[in-house]
Amino acid sequence: MDRSIRQRWPKLSGVGLMKRSRDIHGKSSTEYSYYIGSKGIAGAEAFAQAARAHWGIENRPHWVLDVTFREDACRVRKDHAPQNLSTLRKFALSLLRQDTRYPRRSLRSRRKTAERLPDYRASLLGLGLIS
Repeated sequence: MDRSIRQRWPKLSGVGLMKRSRDIHGKSSTEYSYYIGSKGIAGAEAFAQAARAHWGIENRPHWVLDVTFREDACRVRKDHAPQNLSTLRKFALSLLRQDTRYPRRSLRSRRKTAERLPDYRASLLGLGLIS
């Protein structure tokens, strides 16, 4: 079996398992994550650091898009629509981050304000008031 895996994944250099346990309000849960790698990992500390770095990169933008735009709840799957919507969400997110009108509000709150107020939406786009 090892030979067939090596033939299918010639750059595979390691497989790792991470066990995560947490206790929230007295309820315990354990999660196991498996990782494959193409770069040699010297030990457990290096493996843990690589796994955390991977999820840090994955979660930051993904989490913001999900909280702000509920991206994970979107069920659009056909043709190029998912990529197009993702591009539009990222564009809108960059506009919301540049906002100086409500700097203390969360990005989600700014998005909801833009939904309700056409003049605020127009100011984000730099268009001035729409009549």
